Amino acid sequence: MTVDTHSVAMLHRDQSWPIPLTIAVAVAAIAYLIPAMINGFPIVYWDTGGYLTAGVRDEYVPNRSVYYAWFAEFAGFASAWGVIAVQAALSAATLAAIVRMLSPGSTAVTVGALFASCLTALPWYASWLMPDVFAGLAILATLGLVFGTWSRWQSAALCLVVIFSLLSHTSHFPLVAATIAGAVIGALLYRVRAAWLLPTGCLAAAVGLTVLANTLLTGHAFFNRTGWVLLFSRLAESGLVQEQLDRRCNDNPDWSKLCTYRDRIPENAEQWLWQRGTPFWRIGNWEGTREDSRRIVIDVIREHPVEAALFALQGFGKQLTLIELGEGTESQEWFLAWTIKASFPREFGAWRRALQQSDELQPLARMANRVHLPIVLAGLALTAFGLFARRLAPRLRAACFTVLVAFLANAFVCGALSGPHDRYQVRLIWVVLATAVPVAAALRRTR
Repeated sequence: MTVDTHSVAMLHRDQSWPIPLTIAVAVAAIAYLIPAMINGFPIVYWDTGGYLTAGVRDEYVPNRSVYYAWFAEFAGFASAWGVIAVQAALSAATLAAIVRMLSPGSTAVTVGALFASCLTALPWYASWLMPDVFAGLAILATLGLVFGTWSRWQSAALCLVVIFSLLSHTSHFPLVAATIAGAVIGALLYRVRAAWLLPTGCLAAAVGLTVLANTLLTGHAFFNRTGWVLLFSRLAESGLVQEQLDRRCNDNPDWSKLCTYRDRIPENAEQWLWQRGTPFWRIGNWEGTREDSRRIVIDVIREHPVEAALFALQGFGKQLTLIELGEGTESQEWFLAWTIKASFPREFGAWRRALQQSDELQPLARMANRVHLPIVLAGLALTAFGLFARRLAPRLRAACFTVLVAFLANAFVCGALSGPHDRYQVRLIWVVLATAVPVAAALRRTR
């Protein structure tokens, strides 16, 4: 029997975890909590209320993952600080593992990536009572499963990260699917091994668990009920929905429940979905408008495919440029008070006194862009350069390709289908450090 010494060496380098690296991961995890420490409480967002409501009441809340709700309820042992501590630890450990995989045996490179990540958006999103940080973790863990060589327990840990990242938000499903596809294409381009079955199995498991939770909470088996409503609200911003309703309703006033309200549909998705008093809430919000939204969206796309596609591409292009910190750091005290009090009663006073509730946190986030933006832009440039640098290891080049595909896929899913916002892209822009730092280190060594 022969032994593949190269594979054994790669396995040892991927799995090795020296004490200095363990210390660096622990320090980074603590550093990721600095925004929350400065604030005086974990950072919250409007959507945080929906997740906390789902956890407190154990009920289905449209467009809010009950799995993240349960995580927020139990992971921190009734403390919001415990929730973000878990997020920070997972972020530091996963980033370190993937950088270690792409730069085998080099502790200095991994420590450098962890240090650089402390100066990006990652600490802000790890400190957020939101599942956004798991978008980046989903990409990293999928990357590790496809290109890494791990022990059984390490593979199991990465699988758990992928599955929970998927369960935390439905937008992560197309992101992981695109990451797997990008990894397979990258493996073919650069002639490296790609283990795609395991991450695909994680994707299938997460779909099943999502359907299971929805069935238990509502009595009906489904994966997602809000997609058509979100697409409707997005297309309303283009004016195509209003034009279609005018034409259809003039011919047949009973064609849709929305015919009565066609002059009151705002060209702003957030106004339509979240502002009380709009027709969306009068005719049954998510459930009441679902079928009409589906019919109108299909009608618009069928009759105006070019205009709808151009509008989607416009959103995609705009989303690519939105990578600044600051969105979501304003005060939401009037909206979240009762859910914070119900979920974390012992910390309610600290939440009320936090900088965010007095609108003092947002300027600090904007200031952080002076460091965050140069680092992530340099990371994007190095990752893109890695595609063409023949002196780099093929696995690293394939990883660069995969990360860029995931970045583009996220911009399309969020910008084209939901509407461009800074937080959608900045939530995972820090992932480029996993490839950029190993690329920079490899180029320096070869020089």
